[in-house]
Amino acid sequence: MAKTRATSSGLAKLVEFTGDRAIDKAQRNQHATQTALNQNPLTPRFGTWVKNQTITTTNYVIVHGLGRAINGWAICRIKTGAAALIEVAADATTLTLKTTSGTTVVDLWIF
Repeated sequence: MAKTRATSSGLAKLVEFTGDRAIDKAQRNQHATQTALNQNPLTPRFGTWVKNQTITTTNYVIVHGLGRAINGWAICRIKTGAAALIEVAADATTLTLKTTSGTTVVDLWIF
């Protein structure tokens, strides 16, 4: 027997009740897990991974392609140098960073 229920997004989700308690519980748990993953800013749905960015003490502009203002960014990998980065500016298309000193090559997650 199938029933629908409203989700947090307001859309109806089809929930199949099988009568088997273990299967019904697994379906409910899967829905909760999927909802949590869809709200996490560290999933590909909300961000982009940019690799091998060589950043110096001058402004370095990265085109992130998110189509919206960023919520944040994180260094995923430091390949060379010390990575003490400063955010100079950010908008719906770009993120501008620079280092406090020297040159560094990093991979970034922009979300």
